Amino acid sequence: MKHQTKSKSIAVVGPFSGPRAVYGEMLKKGVLRANVNIAKPLDLEFYDDMGDPLRAKAIAEEVTTSGKVAVVGHFNSFSALEALPIYKGAQIPLLLPASTNMNILSQFDNVLRFCANDELQIRIVKEYCLHHNFKIGILLHDQTSYGKDLYSLFLKSKGFLSIKEFSNETLKNVDFVYFAGTHYNAAHITKRLLKMNYQGAIFLSDDSYTDEFIQLLGKENAKNCLVVAAQEDYEQTSYLATKYLIDNFEREDYFSSIVEKIDHGFSSTGENIQAGWSLKTIQNKKFVEVKNH
Repeated sequence: MKHQTKSKSIAVVGPFSGPRAVYGEMLKKGVLRANVNIAKPLDLEFYDDMGDPLRAKAIAEEVTTSGKVAVVGHFNSFSALEALPIYKGAQIPLLLPASTNMNILSQFDNVLRFCANDELQIRIVKEYCLHHNFKIGILLHDQTSYGKDLYSLFLKSKGFLSIKEFSNETLKNVDFVYFAGTHYNAAHITKRLLKMNYQGAIFLSDDSYTDEFIQLLGKENAKNCLVVAAQEDYEQTSYLATKYLIDNFEREDYFSSIVEKIDHGFSSTGENIQAGWSLKTIQNKKFVEVKNH
């Protein structure tokens, strides 16, 4: 199916309100930065899914009837998973700046991911543990779909690590705690661990890589926190996704030009092969990259 019109109407979908709004702001900044000072700017329409998968599904249905030819967003993985069958049916490509879940690209072929995935996120934590001779840890999650999925992925691929159940007693004898969940829940669990006088490493999943997480920690000593951070932050991946659309808009078959991964920076499944993760600690209320981890 070819798009016969030269419409440049793009949907940008993300959490522009609610508890995940800090990520919606990153999305908006990156998209708008890509769309300025160009000869033929995109016609952008912003949709607020509030990070809610059910709302995301309803928005996807609206997008498919409104003449949009591509979507940048859904920032949250489980919102993307709800929306993707609808976009695929309408032959609308979805460009993901921040959805890291492994199931997205394994189930759908109308997607390009501009960030790294969850499997690589777990790998960098395990590499740090290996390098620092960490052998025993505790895994925690916050009951969100995002947190539970990361928790399960870590548990399945724990390898050389011995994982213990959380208790006051086991906390005294582990090398690390890994928490998978949202940045506001991460701040809560970090404060709790520090009040329990836990002195070991605290790994936090990628949702905590935001200044708002540092603000939520307040005056707590965060020197033991190790936050998984995208090598290119989510504002930058939003910029790259939008620029990719701009660069390919003049092709005759727009849908195919996107999903056939014409850019050699993507794998056959749509993964950005250049994307990766780093670990960052917090010093003087700023993220600082951990070197030689």
